[in-house]
Formats: sequence, C-alpha cells, structure tokens
Amino acid sequence: MRKFYKGMLITGGTVLLLTACGEGNDSSAGSEQTGTDEGQPEVEQAENGNGGSYSFATSPQGTSVNAVGNGLASMINQNSDVSTSIQPYAGINAWLSQLNDGNIGFGVDSAPDMVFAYQGNEEVGYEESMDELRLLVRGNFIKATGLAVREDSGIESVADLEGKRVASDFSGATIARLISEATLYANGLTWDDVNNVPVPSIDRGVEALQNNQVDATFALVPSTPLMQEAHNATGLAGFDF
Repeated sequence: MRKFYKGMLITGGTVLLLTACGEGNDSSAGSEQTGTDEGQPEVEQAENGNGGSYSFATSPQGTSVNAVGNGLASMINQNSDVSTSIQPYAGINAWLSQLNDGNIGFGVDSAPDMVFAYQGNEEVGYEESMDELRLLVRGNFIKATGLAVREDSGIESVADLEGKRVASDFSGATIARLISEATLYANGLTWDDVNNVPVPSIDRGVEALQNNQVDATFALVPSTPLMQEAHNATGLAGFDF
C-alpha cells in the first residue's frame, strides 16, 4: 500500500485523448446515447454525415481537462469537416465505462486514470480492465499539486489538517480522492484524522473551499480557470506534499 501511495504522489497528469475500438464504436451506424451521471445532460453521438459529428467527454467546466477538450474541439471544427462538441461530466468515473463500451466517441482526461482503467487496477476502483480504450493523442506532463487551502486559513502544512474539514469521496473522480488520501498518508494522517466532507466532483470541492465549507480540497493545476477564479475571489494557497 505504501508503494501504491508513493506512486500516486509522483504520477503526473499528462492529458490523454482516448477513443474505443470494437463493434460498439461504429459511428457510421448513428446512435443516440445518454450519460449515466446523475444531473449531467445527455451525450449524443450524431449520425455520421459528411465528416461526422462527435462529443468529447471531459471533466467539469473550469478544469484543465475541459479546457483542453474545448481547444481540441475548436481546432477540429475550424480545420476539418468534422463537427465536435464538449460534454462535461462530474469526472472520469462517470463516463469512462461508456467510452469503453463504445457509447461515447472520445474522452479527454489524465494519464494516471487512463492507465489504471486500462490495467484494471482494483485499488482505484477499476475491477476489470477497460481494454477497449485506445490512445489517440498524448499531451504534456503536468505536475500534480495535491491539496489547496484558503490563504486566510492559517494552515501551513498537511499535518495542520488534523481535525479540519477536508473534501472527500469525489464519486465522479476517484483519482482526486486517492491523491488526497495519498497526500494525507505521506504526512502521517488518514481520513480518520480529518473531518470528511463528501463532494461529488473536483469543481464542487473547489467551490466548497471558496465558500469556506471545507478547509482543504484536491487542487488542480494552478493555471486552470477553476483555480484562477477561486484564487481571485478568495485567495488560495498550497503546500508541499
């Protein structure tokens, strides 16, 4: 377990663009699918006329993954006869199985989650290998940032989080919970040492931190729109693992 947590802390967030293979991903057949994530709008895989029409599944608006997806979609729309749109979900766990089954055309997310899913890593919640996934584009290496707190919190280290409110669960993005757990573990803490505040997604955790409903949450890359907005409104701070 210690080796697994160490791996979680040093694994970067390289952004990947994936699709699926097999009969379920035949876009020429034309089908309409709906996302299973509660509260999320429907995902449509439109009929393949001209260059075709597809949706990119991404994380919530304001995240780096969503921004990358929007950039890719815009580039494709401007330079080809393919029509693309972005479909945000609470997190990768809400849409990856649909991609593997061929019900979603494309997905954008971080390298660790994709690797864990393809391998079938039970510790991350993937009991079976999603071996229909195929890599199309690999992005640049992005360093993980661990946890973020408010600048006015007085919290200066992970150890200071003992007894504090920490965003937990992240049902839509298991990787956020695991990195948070690994960060606590590396500093001699567990979830039992903090006050768990369940949130469904990464953006809800940042929103809770901004509204002073939690004392710490999983942090995205500082330059992402979501983190910039929260920092400009409130003032955020981070610390070493």
